[in-house]
Amino acid sequence: MRYLLAGLGNIGKKRRQLLGDSCVATVDPIVSEASFKNISDVPIDLYDVAILSIPNDQKYCSVKQLLEAGKLVLIDKPLSFTPAQFTEISHLAESNRCCISTSYNHRFEPAIIKLKEQLDCELLGTLYRARFLYGNGTVQNWIGTWRETPAGVIEDLGCHLLDLTLFLGISLYRQFKLFQATHFESKETEIGTFGSSDGLLIYEC
Repeated sequence: MRYLLAGLGNIGKKRRQLLGDSCVATVDPIVSEASFKNISDVPIDLYDVAILSIPNDQKYCSVKQLLEAGKLVLIDKPLSFTPAQFTEISHLAESNRCCISTSYNHRFEPAIIKLKEQLDCELLGTLYRARFLYGNGTVQNWIGTWRETPAGVIEDLGCHLLDLTLFLGISLYRQFKLFQATHFESKETEIGTFGSSDGLLIYEC
């Protein structure tokens, strides 16, 4: 497989190193070492798969363009589409026999897989309530970048927790609300707590 990598930020550069010679072209409008400035500049027959490590506001148009070209797409989280955009992207992928995947990597960790196996075989009994906590120290990495959004850590890490909820077989068809949003070092949310209104699902980032 031949890979096109769009976005040479922190994550993009790590992906390029892992891909090695399989990465046939890179795209970034700012980084001078990139092969191209725009995805539309890259010859269609040069690559098979596109990996997108790009700002959130560019994802929808880029994904749509790539699916219309019949390319497979791996895109970094979060993938925040409106219902109408999601429907359009789904139809595009199906009609062009492509697939799009979001890089929620934690569902592949051995401990998470083991937990899913235990839940699936009901070894732990009935699950009534769950509390998820995800903490890291990366706030300094996104201050002043496109990742410093109003939702902050809730968008950056909370999406992983929602993905794990679905992966573990827990329904998200509930009403959700924000309990806490606090910041210290940046202008946006660094500590956030949200969950279902009934209190049975609680997420802290």
